[in-house]
Amino acid sequence: MGQDKSLLEYHGRAQRYHVADMLRPFCDEVYLSLNASQTEETPGYRVIRDAPGFANGGPMTALLSAYRTHKNILLIGCDYPLLTREELARFIDSIVNSDVPKVFYNEAEQCYEPLLGFYGGVFFHDLLSHFRNGGSLQRLLTEIACDRYLPLNKDVMRSVDDKKGSKVIGEIIAAQKKTKHQ
Repeated sequence: MGQDKSLLEYHGRAQRYHVADMLRPFCDEVYLSLNASQTEETPGYRVIRDAPGFANGGPMTALLSAYRTHKNILLIGCDYPLLTREELARFIDSIVNSDVPKVFYNEAEQCYEPLLGFYGGVFFHDLLSHFRNGGSLQRLLTEIACDRYLPLNKDVMRSVDDKKGSKVIGEIIAAQKKTKHQ
């Protein structure tokens, strides 16, 4: 995209802070996962930096870096500005008392959305092995037949991957806000 997607603003502040604040009612601790190039200050937010040994592994880098100090991880990427608190609450209700991975599943695309998922501690060894063998998180989730979460609103899985998509999502959010205020 040519810029840090986590700093795009859709809800009046950078998306990374919007997501972190959305998670706070559901989690004991919330952290921003940042790579080495993301050097800006994050006052009021805890940070987990990508561990050098796991660099350039996509979502696996964030997970493996977090697993160093945490057993169960709810990974919610900043790529999904249409994710709602209500859909997040339904997802969290579906993983209560679980330690096995469960990930949003996009039926239309026939794939997991690895940045929208819960990863229990039992998953760590498979993840580490897969990372060392050069595999992707998507492939691993498919291989283990990871539990699927099918959101009620499929639009929450619309990822922003380019400037055009960012503009479209911004227009959708503006229209939603306008409708709420009428």
